[in-house]
Amino acid sequence: KSPGRISYASSSGNEKDQAWRIQTMSRYLKACQPVAGTLGKRYLREHRSIQGELSADLRFIPSAWNHSARKSYPALAALARDKDQTIKGLQLVFLDKQTGQKADCPINKKSFGMLRGAYFHVQEGDGAVFVTEGIETALSIKEAGVRGDIYATLGISNFRNATLLLEDK
Repeated sequence: KSPGRISYASSSGNEKDQAWRIQTMSRYLKACQPVAGTLGKRYLREHRSIQGELSADLRFIPSAWNHSARKSYPALAALARDKDQTIKGLQLVFLDKQTGQKADCPINKKSFGMLRGAYFHVQEGDGAVFVTEGIETALSIKEAGVRGDIYATLGISNFRNATLLLEDK
């Protein structure tokens, strides 16, 4: 456990930047659709060999703007929730529309919203709690048949905020 209390506030002090992150997240949430039958599911099944049941917090966006590549790509979206189950952010994995693999672009994963203290929950269970950086790793642990709670932080910097979500575990 972290010795100090951690805030859910963004690490950025720039209110304009925070407003942009939340506005962009809201726009992407509106574009989300179920992952079943999409390129997002194909990415997980064919390219990541994840065959098990997928979380309802995995979604698909047919066209998401990638600022680094200056063009749109289809994207797998993982919703990040805080301990009260409020959606605080999401992470997009940009996909190649022909192959279903990660897009070949400078930045093929991007997070939006306020992820601090919010996580992608893959599995609930008794026993140990597993916290990973990415959704693919968390889904792979579930695929291996591990019991217990499994979360993805959606970014290495969010590991330090795990106590916000896991303090009662």
